[in-house]
Amino acid sequence: MCGIAGAWLRRKAEETDIDSITQMIESVIHRGPDGVTTLRAGRAVLASARLAIVDVDGGNQPFANESSDVHVVYNGEIHNHGELRERMKKGGHRIISECDGEVIAHGA
Repeated sequence: MCGIAGAWLRRKAEETDIDSITQMIESVIHRGPDGVTTLRAGRAVLASARLAIVDVDGGNQPFANESSDVHVVYNGEIHNHGELRERMKKGGHRIISECDGEVIAHGA
């Protein structure tokens, strides 16, 4: 089972803030995720615990758009992600995984 955690901090992120987000996401490891990642970008801290089903090797979160000004952690399913991916690629987006959640970062 997947899990996400995050925070928008009132001040620039400090290691103690990141540690607390890391502890939150690590608390769901017993549910069987295949990978845990944490991203700090200014005052935002995002974390994801992923149970890999689609694109096991390439679908690690957080997802980013081409310019890395949009980052997404996601839990759910996008049923028409294949259609959206093809439309976005034709529009010039560089999508690197087959994971459904990556289309969110490129559609923002």
